[in-house]
Amino acid sequence: MHDEDQRRIRGALLEFLKPDILKLYVGRVDGQVRRHLRENWHGRATVRVLPLMKCLTFDVVSELLLGLETGAARDALVDDFRRMVEGVFAVPVNLRFTTFRQSLRACRRARRLLEGITRDKKAMRWQGKASPSSDLITRLLSLTDGHGEQLLTDEEIVDNGMLALVAGHDTTAMLMASMVRHLTLAAMVQQHEEIASNKAKGEALTWEDL
Repeated sequence: MHDEDQRRIRGALLEFLKPDILKLYVGRVDGQVRRHLRENWHGRATVRVLPLMKCLTFDVVSELLLGLETGAARDALVDDFRRMVEGVFAVPVNLRFTTFRQSLRACRRARRLLEGITRDKKAMRWQGKASPSSDLITRLLSLTDGHGEQLLTDEEIVDNGMLALVAGHDTTAMLMASMVRHLTLAAMVQQHEEIASNKAKGEALTWEDL
């Protein structure tokens, strides 16, 4: 990849990470966290925090980056993603029944899913049914160059969708697991109780709360 291509792709990704854009997603992330706590934490005496944080991270990432809601497609992607990650640490032997071979197959399936998502969102965008701020894929599709042409090719968008899906998963999950530990400290609990006390029941977090 040439330097110009790298600058073009990096600039496109940074567009999605601007504070003004991230502010739009606080409520959606809050909704995912509430659902996750309701389904996996409430009523349980003990929980395994890190595996649950990995599940939560994947749910948030798949919605905000891919616009993929809960359903069969997301469930299939979860399984393929797990196999992809296993392949990263496997011996790179491309033989039948090896973890590495299964990882390659899972990667191809995940890529086909992202290609289908990109096509669908491209069609929705032309029909005026998709907002550029709805998710990363739609945002990248909406970016244009000085001539009004799509800034990134569909293949580049899929490549960056795959990269974004994998890159921050484990690091984000471990960071959130560490955050849960720190929330057990009295000072942190008090701070969050103060935020909660100023909220109506079911009211989502805002950028200012963060």
